[in-house]
Amino acid sequence: MQEKLKYDQMEPAEKKRYNKFMENSLLTRSQYETALLLGREEGMEKGMEKGKAERNRQIVLAGFKKGYSLEVIADIADISLAEVEVILKEA
Repeated sequence: MQEKLKYDQMEPAEKKRYNKFMENSLLTRSQYETALLLGREEGMEKGMEKGKAERNRQIVLAGFKKGYSLEVIADIADISLAEVEVILKEA
């Protein structure tokens, strides 16, 4: 059976060490949770960027296949003419 902590029976120095331990434990957990949250946010941002790039690639290729001018394709995809040219070169 586990022994219960008897905080009220601790010596002042022991209480101080215990309080410091608990404070550090809470800080460590908070730091971990913050890092996890930031990592998720960063991952979502990268995923959104990849999705947008793929959508633009599909628009450019479809527009080019249909014979639209590069300027029209850029306007439809809301990207620069240079970006359209890069997508076409990579395809």
